[in-house]
Amino acid sequence: MKMKKFVKSFIFLLACAVMMLAAACSRPGTSPDQIRKEYPYLVTFDYNGGNENGMLTKDAYYKENSLLLEPGGGAQYGAPSYAGHYVEGYYRGTKDESGVVTFGERWDFDTDRVTEDITLYAKWLEIETINIHYGENNAQLLTLEVRRDGTDDWNVFNSFREPSWADHTFFGFYYDEEYTQPVTFPYTYTEENPDVYARFLEGEWLLVSSPAEFAKIRYNTNVWLMNDIDMSEAEFSQVSGVYQGEFNGNGYTVSGIAMERETTRSAYAVGMFTTIGPNAYFHDVTFENITLSVEFTENNNGSSPTNYVGLLAATWEEGARFENVSVSGSVSYDSSTTGRTVECGGVYGRYTGETFEYPGFTADVNISDANAEA
Repeated sequence: MKMKKFVKSFIFLLACAVMMLAAACSRPGTSPDQIRKEYPYLVTFDYNGGNENGMLTKDAYYKENSLLLEPGGGAQYGAPSYAGHYVEGYYRGTKDESGVVTFGERWDFDTDRVTEDITLYAKWLEIETINIHYGENNAQLLTLEVRRDGTDDWNVFNSFREPSWADHTFFGFYYDEEYTQPVTFPYTYTEENPDVYARFLEGEWLLVSSPAEFAKIRYNTNVWLMNDIDMSEAEFSQVSGVYQGEFNGNGYTVSGIAMERETTRSAYAVGMFTTIGPNAYFHDVTFENITLSVEFTENNNGSSPTNYVGLLAATWEEGARFENVSVSGSVSYDSSTTGRTVECGGVYGRYTGETFEYPGFTADVNISDANAEA
């Protein structure tokens, strides 16, 4: 065993000498003995059950008082591997005849320096995991590795990697399969291999929990409110196009939207939504204290003879569904400043059906036309 170690060390020393001599054009006459004097201390990394490309140990020579390069920390220092395990650290210690290592002091690669020949033993720990279940019947599994790397916050997670599921939207992590106990972050790992469950919503959804997220709504967006949304300090742009999505308010309220619109020859339909299409579905939401102020461009009689003004929508197409929805607020304008006719029914400017009957919808909208009041 000693002979093998000697041969291995000698081969490594010769390799160092060859590299040094090849690069030492400015140092003619450099010999292996001189190199050995410059690098007097032998450091042996014992992989203690692991290996690096089949090597069970690695020897290297260092200058006195040098910092060590940790295996895996450079191109010439590959990391060892051991199936199902990771290196927690390298330690001084002793190995008995049966190969059992008694660990001593942990080597700090940032501060400890070489002052003698030493052997450092790899300490392996079994990889622990956080098991994230998801998918149909939670049959899919995503594992997150937990490594006891010696840092103070090794067991603290500020987030988990989110799994993906085609045609579904990730909603959140839970401790239980019924999704009643949400995981909050930072999460502290306290038990071995815990189970966590990822909840998904079927389809593509925009999860809205802030004014900034609410402002991202587009004509093709399915909206899922996570809480009440106060828009009084935020800007909101009219949702253009024909809205055909599902708007699930989950019983929450959107309040404080203040819209100031100016019509032109081509833009003559104003409201929160330009058009609510026949496939749109709004339910379980309250729109409260919504205001719309419209300024008409003088004689803006362009391609349309009519300005359509509605608090919720400029045009409301027959077929749209509303359940448990209420809208309150005000609309103000001055019809004397336009050459067009102004149609305003409060929540909508134009309705494409014959009779506006929506039992699941209530509205309280004040309409103010400065021209009519003059």
